[in-house]
Amino acid sequence: MVKNEGEVSEGIRGPYKKKINMTGYTNCSAVKSEYYYDRVNATAMGEYLTCLEGSFIQENLALHLNEPVVILDVGGGTGRFAIPLHKNGHRVIVGEINALPLKILRKREPAIPLILLDEKAKSFPIKGCSIDCILCIEVNALVASEWFFSECNRILKPNGIIIFTTHNRCSYKGFYRKSLLKEDFSKHPWKKFEYVRSFQRIRLRFNNGGFRLTKAKGFNWLPASRESNNKLIPHFALIERVIRLDLLLWFSPWIIIEGRKFK
Repeated sequence: MVKNEGEVSEGIRGPYKKKINMTGYTNCSAVKSEYYYDRVNATAMGEYLTCLEGSFIQENLALHLNEPVVILDVGGGTGRFAIPLHKNGHRVIVGEINALPLKILRKREPAIPLILLDEKAKSFPIKGCSIDCILCIEVNALVASEWFFSECNRILKPNGIIIFTTHNRCSYKGFYRKSLLKEDFSKHPWKKFEYVRSFQRIRLRFNNGGFRLTKAKGFNWLPASRESNNKLIPHFALIERVIRLDLLLWFSPWIIIEGRKFK
């Protein structure tokens, strides 16, 4: 595992392929993996989320970046986004507070640098202005932290971009989870960070952190859990696209956001 921040600033080698196949990476052992997110990413609902998030990442990297860059994937797990980006020529660094996914990722792609993060730390062990792009996909605890956006601003290069997801408290799922459903978080403690902020609150904190929101897309209106393999999920996803629920950001259950550092 890599903890040397100086390694982040090294140049990128290898060919750059602009088109990224984000959904091309699959692992047959994911269903039986000991890592929870490997298993739920292999479900029908997990495939829907990965496809949508991966497409958004691909579109925005192609729009803003004309050459291989340094990408920090915070909470990148076992590499569902890091591996295809790495194979496309980018220099991807994966940071995780959990050693298990890093161990699995090391076996799947040994060339990707790894950082085992301190769960209680309020900064990343990376020097300032050294990262071109930050990914923070489905890491609600970080997005809800008061220090997160200012720290991302510190390590990003001028005009660097960040892509992250957030849950929206002002959605039907947020209302259900916080007002009607009394959950026991002992089994999955990270769920207590879900649906704790509204889109308006997150956007204000994002702007105050020195970022300008440049693109956002609502998703996950589907009435299904992350563990679901319901055969109707592809049909619900199609309806979501056709009636353009992605535009209803203020009420969307989940939102994926792209922004640029401006100060």
